[in-house]
Amino acid sequence: EMGADSSSHFEINHFSEADITADAFALTNPIMLFCVIFFVVWLLVGYILHQWVDELYRNALSLQEIHRFWRQVNRATWLQIAGTRNWDNFMQMLVWKTRRQHLWLSIVSRHPGDFLTAFKRLTLLITLLFNEMMVVALFFGTDPKFPGISVEFTYVILTAALGLPFPFLVSWLFQRAPPPYFY
Repeated sequence: EMGADSSSHFEINHFSEADITADAFALTNPIMLFCVIFFVVWLLVGYILHQWVDELYRNALSLQEIHRFWRQVNRATWLQIAGTRNWDNFMQMLVWKTRRQHLWLSIVSRHPGDFLTAFKRLTLLITLLFNEMMVVALFFGTDPKFPGISVEFTYVILTAALGLPFPFLVSWLFQRAPPPYFY
């Protein structure tokens, strides 16, 4: 289309010294109250998960279960790389990936022997949620523009580009290599 606007721009909100006041951190500020409540809920739910869900796994966990988990990791990796394409393998991988990598469901459905505890998974989920909220707050009230893309979709692209790397970095810090005898 001739004459289409091909310029792009975006800006982020910034904070000055005048924005950082005692009122900003008072519990009468709804955003601060939300953050405090969210933090307390994270601690309470984390404690419950640690005491009940993780305790169930710790009590029932044997060296055999840990070995079984790492064998399942190897089998899942093999299925992804060299497995045949069929419904049985698809369903096995769907269940495996949901229990291992789904941010919400894996908190309570993780595999026995998995080193990522329910509390660690909850922490990853909360990190992702807070990180995305922070990125959205940076763009709130701005009008970003990429050529040929709507404003709403530009928000999606910028939020994903700025928000997603941090939780993956945190999950990388939690990761553990398989025992050497499973290579």
